[in-house]
Amino acid sequence: IDASGPDIKLEVLPFDARVLDGGEADIGGGLTTAASQEIELAGPTATILSSASGSSSLLNDGSLSGTGRVETLFNNRDGGQVNAINDTLTFTEQVSAAGGSELNAINSTVVFEQGLDSDGAVNLIDSTFDGDLINNGSVSLAGVNTITGNVSGTGEFTGTGTALLTGSSSPGNSPGVLDFEGDLIYADTHTLLIELGSSGGAPGVDFDQINVEGLLEIDGGLDVHLLDGFSPGVGDSFLVLTGGETTGTFAGLGEGEVVTSMNGVDLRITYAGGDGNDIALTAIPEPGSLALLAIGGLALIRKRRR
Repeated sequence: IDASGPDIKLEVLPFDARVLDGGEADIGGGLTTAASQEIELAGPTATILSSASGSSSLLNDGSLSGTGRVETLFNNRDGGQVNAINDTLTFTEQVSAAGGSELNAINSTVVFEQGLDSDGAVNLIDSTFDGDLINNGSVSLAGVNTITGNVSGTGEFTGTGTALLTGSSSPGNSPGVLDFEGDLIYADTHTLLIELGSSGGAPGVDFDQINVEGLLEIDGGLDVHLLDGFSPGVGDSFLVLTGGETTGTFAGLGEGEVVTSMNGVDLRITYAGGDGNDIALTAIPEPGSLALLAIGGLALIRKRRR
């Protein structure tokens, strides 16, 4: 079916469909594609939408591909595929992806204006992922790939490619571990959120940790949040970033700088933690607290001498 006019309705798809540039396919109250069906968007203004009142969804068991816009809730179900090759594909509403689904982008830009919540596979090759990504499945990277929104979730980033993060990231689902098999670059616009909830505990359970097998290139901001009233004690240390090779520093945070302070304790950063090139946060007494301890010690000595 070629849907080439603004009044075209696309309610039942017993076979493949193609929406031409400038055309609109109206799914009404919702549509489910079969596993053997393919929908192709054939131009920047080719659009799938719903004119029905309330929420309606496109449930994809088949394949969606091409350049265009999906302006309705979209659920990429088990076995469903979204394919973009040298294309720009835009989703204006929330997108969810089940385990067993795939999103494949090659030299493309995929835009998720309301984010992607994925339990499936996301495969990126020299592409841009524009939007928030909750990755509870897997993301495979080849070449250099930019992710512009917030990255979270417990899923791994596999492959030897590079993830260039320009938005923000927060490992896991509060807290968690985020693993990158390839390279990771934090842009100067990026902010990393690290959560600390307990001392002496395990990464991913009591505090956040990011592990990078390749190059870890650091820039941008670092925010540390303490969970549930936790306050680190003197001597507590948290290995929050590990890299095969690490370069750069967070903005305004050179070696040994204070990240945050609480209850007479400074949480300071080192870029020489772990095996010597990892990033750790260590709690030490504030200078004022050390001075008070020194004064108290002198007073005790004088009292003993008397």
